[in-house]
Amino acid sequence: MNRHNMMMIMVFLLSTTFVVETASAHTAYIDPGTTSVVFGAVGYIIAGLAAFFAIIFHPVKVLYRRIFKKDTENAVDAESPASPADDPK
Repeated sequence: MNRHNMMMIMVFLLSTTFVVETASAHTAYIDPGTTSVVFGAVGYIIAGLAAFFAIIFHPVKVLYRRIFKKDTENAVDAESPASPADDPK
């Protein structure tokens, strides 16, 4: 390693140590109001993503069904020909 890289690593380690060591216990407190805001935001994000994907993938799903739709109503089975007795009328 060259000298510049070693200096960058040392600066990073010293600054990280300074930040970790100067943090006190009272900076980690989260009150109940903040917690409810965070949970509400997470809920809105999840609901928004679900709505986004539902809106985006619905046309794709419809197109996929149109392309790969099996036409079972009009299909004729080659092994057993249709007879008038099979007619439900």
